[in-house]
Amino acid sequence: MKSFKIISMITLVAVYALIFVGGSVRSSGAGMGCPDWPTCFGLWIPPVSDSQLPHNYQEIYAAHGYSDTAFNPVHTWTEYLNRLAGVLVGLLVIFTFFASLTFIKSKRKIVIWSGLNVLLIGFEGWLGAYVVSSNLKPLIVSIHMLMALVIIAILNATQIWADDRHNSNIENHLSRYKMPLLAGLVTVIAVGTQLRESIDKIGADIGTIGILSQHTVTSLLLFHGWLAAGISIGLILFLLMLKQNRLDTRSHWLAGILIGQVIVGVVLVKLELPAALQPLHLLNAVLIFGLFHRIYLTLNDPKDTKKLRL
Repeated sequence: MKSFKIISMITLVAVYALIFVGGSVRSSGAGMGCPDWPTCFGLWIPPVSDSQLPHNYQEIYAAHGYSDTAFNPVHTWTEYLNRLAGVLVGLLVIFTFFASLTFIKSKRKIVIWSGLNVLLIGFEGWLGAYVVSSNLKPLIVSIHMLMALVIIAILNATQIWADDRHNSNIENHLSRYKMPLLAGLVTVIAVGTQLRESIDKIGADIGTIGILSQHTVTSLLLFHGWLAAGISIGLILFLLMLKQNRLDTRSHWLAGILIGQVIVGVVLVKLELPAALQPLHLLNAVLIFGLFHRIYLTLNDPKDTKKLRL
């Protein structure tokens, strides 16, 4: 049990780190630093200068639909290290599954869901390859991101199921609000990915200057902002009313990250989406989702608990 909890937590932290790294790759423009997959410019170890590439490499990749493949060693190695991090996370998810086998008789659902996560991480790897082959098609990038939330949710659930202290969930009358709040969080993230899609699409056509004044971006930005503000207020009120001591640490972390996310969001808009802050905004969003999901898993509606006992 102890080994499973340790490796599972390491895996969860690694997934968060990979999301941040992936966000950094995208915001820095390094998403196509390697225009092929699994190799990079046809090599297993990326080149460090264009002298290691065929003289007509740009024409070769242009024939495959890539309009701009000028070699940039920083972008290439940034994307390559992101891929290596993805491989590491994949191995950690597999190790987590093997560690879960200790529950094969006592808590089989941990093994089943850990096995499902292995399949999902494989699907994520395939999506990552498709992201490259589609030349960063925005919809695929968004699906790639949202699948990471599913993997985080499964890691959260299996960790809590493995902890004997949480075998009987905490009863709290506020639990009736947990589903709308969780759904709201996922919606905010989904709208955020759609906003990013619009920014990428319009930015490719007109550049980034004045992009926030575009009608499509402005409409989505307002919707995303007001929805995020409403969910944030709801979460803060929810946390303030929680009186369970066992949730205090998670509640404090969640409240702190929420406040930080609001500040980062305002700065992003005021400074016309600086690339350096975009990965932090993404990381905060998934941390908020992950922390609230853990609280979600530990709360039971007293009415439901009573019905279960009857």
